[in-house]
Amino acid sequence: MENASKALVMAGGILIAILVVGSLLLMFNQLSYYQRSNSDITKNSQLSEFNQQFVQYSRNDLQGVELVSLVNKVVDYNRRTSGYGEINYDEKITLNITITDAFRNKYGAELNQFTPGVYTITNNSDSFVQSINVFRAYEEEYTLDALTLLVSNYDNIENGSITVEELLHKPLTDSSGDPLSLQETLDLINRYSEFSLLKSSTFRAQNEVQYYTDGQVKSMDFIYMK
Repeated sequence: MENASKALVMAGGILIAILVVGSLLLMFNQLSYYQRSNSDITKNSQLSEFNQQFVQYSRNDLQGVELVSLVNKVVDYNRRTSGYGEINYDEKITLNITITDAFRNKYGAELNQFTPGVYTITNNSDSFVQSINVFRAYEEEYTLDALTLLVSNYDNIENGSITVEELLHKPLTDSSGDPLSLQETLDLINRYSEFSLLKSSTFRAQNEVQYYTDGQVKSMDFIYMK
């Protein structure tokens, strides 16, 4: 009888130990699942927030000035090598912009920089981006209104009836601060008028946004409409 009681006690102890171990394993699995779920939720939230910076531009009525902003966002992101959170900064974004003959026809003159063709944009070395950066710098120094005034007075500046200094109270200068010659000034005004037309034009998303296998934005395509 005494042996039987001891056996029952031992069996009970073993059963309790099994229940305790099982409970601990269950708690551990639940905790691991919770941590994985919480990590997935955080990653998805960060990825969605990141993608939204770019996919918000994927429309059929995108204004050129908005396209310029998108170009700047893409170039700014692509030059980064690290950052916070779950974003993979090794996965760069490619932006393709198609300028059609309709843009040249609307301009009504010879284009010097935004000629018909497909422009692939990834960094500051791309010709499209370089042109944008030049005129953004001039707009910051002289203001948009001042450059628009020069465009509207192109003929008067060309025939000498008025000067840039009379219009802006200072000359246009190059990156070194040296005044531009008359011909350089006329060339700049011509090129800026192209940029102005680009900003006031309308573009549409040409294809669906492409994504990497992890869900990050990979590429976007736009084409000139009007």
